[in-house]
Order: sequence, then structure tokens, then C-alpha cells
Amino acid sequence: MGKQIVFNDQDKELIEKIVHYQDEHEIKYFVEAVRQLCRIGLGKSVNLKIDLD
Repeated sequence: MGKQIVFNDQDKELIEKIVHYQDEHEIKYFVEAVRQLCRIGLGKSVNLKIDLD
């Protein structure tokens, strides 16, 4: 099940945040940091409150 993803210039800030997470958690591979963040994100229930006033 080989999947690929390509980051572009718009993703620079996102990549920086992932690399920061990777460094903080001493994760050897970038892709493993992405996996962990995806698992965390998919496990969360997000509730947004939008103030329209």
C-alpha cells in the first residue's frame, strides 16, 4: 500500500511545525512524526465555536 505525498511552498510553515514536533519527541524519521500527528489528530474530536457577531 504505497502512498506518496508532496509538500509545496505553501506547506513551509506546516513542515517547520512537523520538524519541530519531530525534534521535541526525538523521532528519527519525518514520516514517523507525520504518522504520529495523524493518529493524534484523527483520535481527537474537534468542536469549533464561531462567533458571527
